[in-house]
Formats: sequence, structure tokens, C-alpha cells
Amino acid sequence: MDRQQQAAFLDSEREIHDLRFRLLDVRIGQIDRFDADEDFAAIVTKALECGLGKEELLAELPCSWSTVTRWASGQVKPARIARRAIKAKLIEMLGRKRSEHIEEARHLVAA
Repeated sequence: MDRQQQAAFLDSEREIHDLRFRLLDVRIGQIDRFDADEDFAAIVTKALECGLGKEELLAELPCSWSTVTRWASGQVKPARIARRAIKAKLIEMLGRKRSEHIEEARHLVAA
């Protein structure tokens, strides 16, 4: 890969990270506006769409993957106080993912 191709590649990578960063901002805002009692399935679904993976979620939430998928489908909901805590945890996790994208973009700029 010559210098021009390398520069074009890095520009593309920066653009991808910028788009991911912006999408996460939008999704975090959407999740934040959702009511934990009324829109719990949508909260979980949006978090999954943002790339929170099975391993990440299970490391942070005291439940099974089947429980997470039932939440996302709206089949079941945890208790009200738990819904609010889970919503806060998902927003926190997405904020960390957002920060990771910022760091990756900074490394690309430095390259």
C-alpha cells in the first residue's frame, strides 16, 4: 500500500469512528429519553443495536443471556427499581463504548 492509499484508508477509518461516535450519541440520547417503566424493551433493543455484546452485558448484569433476550422482546420485565438501574447501567456502558471510539479515532489521527 503506497502513501496515498494509506492516507485514504486512514481517512476512511476516521470517518467510520466519527460516524460510530455520532450514532452512539444519538442512541444514548434516545435511551435516556425512554421511560424505564414503559419502554424497557426498546431500551434493551437499542443498547444491543449499539453493539453491546453478550459477554459485555453478562459481565455487568446479574442475569442470563436468555433473560436479556426476553427483555428485548418484551416478554418479561424486571422489577421497576431494577429497570431503572439497568437503564442507567446500559447508558454507562454505552458511554464507555463511545469513549473507546474517541480513543481509537485519536490513535488514527496520530498515525
